[in-house]
Amino acid sequence: MRSLSRTVVRFWRVVALLIVVAAVLPLAEGALRETPSVSAQGEDGVVVRTTDNVRLRAAPSTASRIYDVARRGTQLTATAISSNYRWIRVTFHGQGGWMARRYLTVVSGDVAALPVSDEYVPPAVVSASQYMPVNAVVVEALQDVHMRTEPTAEPEGIEGLLNPNENVITVMPAGAQGSARAITVDGLWVFVQWSGYRGWIKGQYLNVVAGSLESLVPPNVEFDADGIYFVADRAYVLPGGCTMVRWAVEGSGSVNYKARRVASQGQREECPIQTQQYKLIVVRPGNQIIERTITIAVVTANVTFTATPDTVGRGGCTTLAWNTTAVSRVFLGENEVSVNGSQQVCPQETTNYALRAYTEDGNLIEQSVTVTVIEVTPTPSQFVTINFYADRLLINQGECVNVFWNVSGALQVFFQGAQVSPLGSQQSCPTTTTTYALRVFTVDNRIIEQTVVVSVNP
Repeated sequence: MRSLSRTVVRFWRVVALLIVVAAVLPLAEGALRETPSVSAQGEDGVVVRTTDNVRLRAAPSTASRIYDVARRGTQLTATAISSNYRWIRVTFHGQGGWMARRYLTVVSGDVAALPVSDEYVPPAVVSASQYMPVNAVVVEALQDVHMRTEPTAEPEGIEGLLNPNENVITVMPAGAQGSARAITVDGLWVFVQWSGYRGWIKGQYLNVVAGSLESLVPPNVEFDADGIYFVADRAYVLPGGCTMVRWAVEGSGSVNYKARRVASQGQREECPIQTQQYKLIVVRPGNQIIERTITIAVVTANVTFTATPDTVGRGGCTTLAWNTTAVSRVFLGENEVSVNGSQQVCPQETTNYALRAYTEDGNLIEQSVTVTVIEVTPTPSQFVTINFYADRLLINQGECVNVFWNVSGALQVFFQGAQVSPLGSQQSCPTTTTTYALRVFTVDNRIIEQTVVVSVNP
């Protein structure tokens, strides 16, 4: 009897929700058919912003395939509008598709000027490395399993009550392998990238093929003095890349992330298109407001690789040096090395050295330098002479000095770390006492250093 009563209550609750939806839809439909006001098109065309978490679909229909889910506040460029004016075509994470217009607000441009289309948008062609980065934690589906927009099988809101699968993005088939990128604090849900999709899957339906899920979360959560833990997995991402922002709050109070109420523990994947700040606001009893901010920078992967000097006499040595930005692994020849470092080499013949760097999304950057080895037969005429001086050794604030050098019999000359010609000068206007250094590499593999100190009166 109690079970029957519960069923009846649930039935009438759904009926009530349907009545509300039926009353609202005509108003919404009318609003959708209104002709937008005409305004000047910006350089980026029509720009829209999501007002909720919005699905990207293959066609302008709720029955079409879901490619991805854009979070609330995501800004996108619109390229077309459906014939019934209810769908807008956009591109998100490199994938084209359709979003329901009722979940979008126009930031700039004229929606009425968009071309009308109802065409199907096929899946984008992507490289495997985009979804299986270097050192990825690889998981395999043990059975056909739902991939969801949030780590829950009980979506919130009216649509969640009417349809328990409202937050389902797709089904990852049994045997399919993907890259695990994050895990919830309780360890029950895993965030997976697979075949162009990204979403949460229950960990019990996954088998770890490579790596460890323990590497996806910090081993210890360290709260600050206010009982707040707020971090990003990485302080930077590559263009088009994403990172996880995580938080945990001790004690009582409400927690808001990006101006929305959230649970006291959680995480969100963020994919900024430019350097952006993310804010966590905790409201304690007594209306005590505590804010925390994280900045995630968007950077471009870069590698520099040099040999100093790049020419040596036989039996001589040189220093290889490399500096990188936004890379995860670096190889010098066949040996893995630190992402930033140096190494001395003493080639017996002219040699090309290759450096390979892998970005965090698996792309390869290659650099090489050639060290030339020459025969050296020292003679008296090859003895090095160095003349290095400044025209003034004591100056006042705001004054400048000229530094001169004249070197003969040397292989290479460096002033303040930069290679220069054997004869030259440079003007400098130091604000404090400064030491200028000249470094000379000789043909018989010697290094000679000289310095000049210029003092500045305070």
